[in-house]
Amino acid sequence: KRIQDLRAVLDANPKLRLAVVGQGPYRGELEKFFAGSKTHFTGIMRGEELWGAFASADIFAMPSDSETLGFVVLEAQASGIPVVG
Repeated sequence: KRIQDLRAVLDANPKLRLAVVGQGPYRGELEKFFAGSKTHFTGIMRGEELWGAFASADIFAMPSDSETLGFVVLEAQASGIPVVG
């Protein structure tokens, strides 16, 4: 996945904020990589809490070029926010 590519976008646009929802084996590494940026790691969210996160977003970014199914993209679209990948 290419989530690290978003750091350059954040650095070039100081008004942007990034929320990373979920948990995975690279979270600690990503927290270090994004340190000093306006990035918030939420951990796992489910149900209404997750829907609220989608609803409060301006866009949903899917920086992966290898995701095979991408249910999360469908969830974002169902929330009515633009999806970019």
